[in-house]
Amino acid sequence: MAVLPRTAVVIVHGSVNRPRSRHCATSSASASDRTTREGSLSIKLNAPVERNNATQELGGIVAETAELLRAVASLLRVVIGAAVVLVLIRMLLARSGDLKSLGVGPTGLSMEFVERKVDQAISQSEQPNTEAHVGQAARRSVAWRMQRNADLIANAKILWVDDHPENNAAVLDLLRRFDAVVETPRSNAEALALLAGARYDVIISDVARDDEGPDSELKGVELANEVFSRWSQPILLFTARFNPATLPGMSAEARLQLITQLERSVFGRTNRMDVALHLIMDQLER
Repeated sequence: MAVLPRTAVVIVHGSVNRPRSRHCATSSASASDRTTREGSLSIKLNAPVERNNATQELGGIVAETAELLRAVASLLRVVIGAAVVLVLIRMLLARSGDLKSLGVGPTGLSMEFVERKVDQAISQSEQPNTEAHVGQAARRSVAWRMQRNADLIANAKILWVDDHPENNAAVLDLLRRFDAVVETPRSNAEALALLAGARYDVIISDVARDDEGPDSELKGVELANEVFSRWSQPILLFTARFNPATLPGMSAEARLQLITQLERSVFGRTNRMDVALHLIMDQLER
């Protein structure tokens, strides 16, 4: 068997392999072109998606900004509201004097203020030892009732007849602080003149007067009978010392007649200021 030369083997090997190399190169180039075309197509297809994502992100930012602005506006409203409330509180405090806390009434009166005025009213009553009979519970009771009935008192017209209205200065001031209208005639003649021109929800009178003609010690009873006869309205008697059953200088029959008149023309009588305030509210609630 003949043996081929080494060079022939190389040539044959080279001739056999050379076409394969050209084919591989062509295949690689085609694959590269396909990859390039696919990449370009992918970029073109993804471009609208990316723009849509950007639009959504921008919309989210706008929505968050709008929500933040609404939150800021709400906070500003709260701050402005708080400032207005603070101004109103300061105005009420300036109006009501040295108050430490606001009450429940529309005038902004504190319980401390009302109780202090009740104390002053009791101390200014005609009977010096009256204050000793009015306990703290009774004072707070009338103060709380006035606060609960603040709207009722604010619409009231009160006629308080007394020849010494200065003795009632504290209670008159308290009623006026609740925006009640209070007139203070000093005599029956002045009171009847006012009653002829206006209607009053409550009429209060003392009983004895210092100097108002005959029977000055019973002027309040005389006024009660006159008011009831003309307007069918019973009144309140606020007096330190008055007991028709023990009046001196009167017969038993005269005392009985006086008691009968009082039962008809008098809504209530007392020598205690806290009870007088309760009676005023009783009449206003009728």
